[in-house]
Amino acid sequence: RKYGQLIASDIQQDGGPFGSALAQIHVIAPHAKVFVVGYPDVMPATGNCFSAVPWTSGDVHWFASVEKRLNALVHREALANGAIYVETYKPSIGHDLCQSVGVRWIEPLISPLDGVGVHPNALGHQQVAGDLEQRMLKAGI
Repeated sequence: RKYGQLIASDIQQDGGPFGSALAQIHVIAPHAKVFVVGYPDVMPATGNCFSAVPWTSGDVHWFASVEKRLNALVHREALANGAIYVETYKPSIGHDLCQSVGVRWIEPLISPLDGVGVHPNALGHQQVAGDLEQRMLKAGI
């Protein structure tokens, strides 16, 4: 509970500096199209997978809710500051770190095989790059 409140507070406090950074980009490069990439789905919606991350199902649910709040903040600040948000969460559902090799786009905390634990693997990077490319094409780039 203590850490959950701290993280919620940190996310709320990050909005101002993040928005300011985006605004400053437009000051420096007023004609730039700025793209902000959201976070992909890291954890399953329910349950747990102790072999990938030793958390209870409650911890997994809590982390998923934190990630959704963070993505909402990033999306809101991008829109408020003239940036284009790139949605990666919804396309990545079902490819979280609990999935098998070849399905998951995020490496597990325990024994990652392809990259750093709790971060995108090569397949995840490829998928996020594709999401970004599609969003850029839609924006005329």
